[in-house]
Amino acid sequence: MKYLLTLCAVTILMVASSLALFAEDSTRMRIRALIAQGQLSEALELANEAIEQDPGDLEIRFLEGLILTDLNRLDRAEEAYLAIINAHPDMPEPYNNLAAIYAAQGQYEKAREALQMAINAHPNYAKAHENLGDVYVKMAMEAYQDALRLDDTSQAVRKKLVIIDRLFSVHVEYNAAEQSRIESKDREASLGQPPEAIDETGAGIGDPAGPEE
Repeated sequence: MKYLLTLCAVTILMVASSLALFAEDSTRMRIRALIAQGQLSEALELANEAIEQDPGDLEIRFLEGLILTDLNRLDRAEEAYLAIINAHPDMPEPYNNLAAIYAAQGQYEKAREALQMAINAHPNYAKAHENLGDVYVKMAMEAYQDALRLDDTSQAVRKKLVIIDRLFSVHVEYNAAEQSRIESKDREASLGQPPEAIDETGAGIGDPAGPEE
């Protein structure tokens, strides 16, 4: 199932290639294959079983959060990422993914705070900076909409809203293309074909990432 997040209106992506630092095993491959095939409930069940056996498996924890988000179980996805943060407070990625969840719920101030925590943990984490910009743009859009409700004759505000709409249209088109590329690699992996390396850019507001090195 594809779930469109409010901020960027893009579908959830698979975990980024930075997860390559973890050794591949059959359980992880089966979970990823189930996700690629859209069998999210089965993938979640397998992930939960794996976590029971090894609660410290960071990659499985990230996959669990990804699946829960894709299933629109945002409260549980939030809990999954908060658990990772408690165990690894210096990792920026779970903060980034929390921001995606908060953005999906329209909680842009909380998304901003989560992204700032990601940047504090890793000042060179470019994706968090990009996502923070997206959050500010979304907050600006809401402010302009409020202004227009108070004064619907303002052409300047209308022009600003048009510019923001165009900005997000480009962002959506890019993420749709990236989603298609990663889904293709996931299908190859589920068929036992060695996929090419996935770009380690991480995830946008609408596409949570896995941990990077």
